[in-house]
Amino acid sequence: MKMILKIAVTDACIFIDLFDIDLITSFFGLELEVHTTSGVYFELNNEQQLVLKAYQSVNKLVIHNLRLPMFCDPLTRAGAKRGKLAALKQFLFLRSLHAMGAPPNI
Repeated sequence: MKMILKIAVTDACIFIDLFDIDLITSFFGLELEVHTTSGVYFELNNEQQLVLKAYQSVNKLVIHNLRLPMFCDPLTRAGAKRGKLAALKQFLFLRSLHAMGAPPNI
């Protein structure tokens, strides 16, 4: 049975660099299961987004839509569209929930 390596691209700079050095096609030609978030996707320009959509359509890329729990404060939810700061807030929020004994699947 062939194992496929799963990777997560958590920063748009990775995709941007691959586009800049003309290796995006080679990257998606590797036997990888590539995951990213909609936040990373929306940091790319329109042309780059179109290319990634093509890879998503042939199941070479999975774009996850992370959502903050609805019970967190409105300022944090509003910040979810602002990229890295929102991701940091989400991480810290979920870590604090876990520290208080919340189940790990929250």
